[in-house]
Amino acid sequence: MLLQEFHAQVKRMRRMAQEAAIVPEKAATMIQPFIDKYKALRLPMHSNGPCGKPHPRHGEIAAAIQQAGLSVQRRHLKGLAFHSGYQQALARQAEHFGYRGFVECGAIYLTIADQENSVWGRVDVASASGREPEVIFEIDSTIKPASLLKLQQARVPHKYWIYFGKDVWRFKTFLKKHDPAGEVAGIVLPRAWKPVSQ
Repeated sequence: MLLQEFHAQVKRMRRMAQEAAIVPEKAATMIQPFIDKYKALRLPMHSNGPCGKPHPRHGEIAAAIQQAGLSVQRRHLKGLAFHSGYQQALARQAEHFGYRGFVECGAIYLTIADQENSVWGRVDVASASGREPEVIFEIDSTIKPASLLKLQQARVPHKYWIYFGKDVWRFKTFLKKHDPAGEVAGIVLPRAWKPVSQ
């Protein structure tokens, strides 16, 4: 559920509670399950949980990633607007695979330089069964080691790093060097959408 829809639902529920003359304590107990269902997702990290492996529907997910990226590119968005639009498009695609999409999911991970102190960060998109993450995505236009670390340290079975930058060769080389086991699937989004000539 998108953030705007969530806030609209909460406002609608508050109005209904006011019209029904429900006391605040009673309204809070009615609304809390809804808030718990849609609050931000936090990823399980730092453990010997399931390693990244290809999703049974990997081909379909890769196609959905490309489709979401192309739909955002058609709107001619740039920079942060492109990134945010792409996050929302991927989160909406989750429903097609029987998941719920979440954006900006909390993640606590260890950096390469400091293996003892954790750092707080966010993973761009997660697809979850209920509140259990199954597939996570990082979206970058530059090669960010922190993105790969977050993906590698997440206890989530399926991990995708989406790259839409210029240096594709460097991205693929970096991923191969720092993820030799292939836990993270790298997906390169084409730089520009070109309509198919009819």
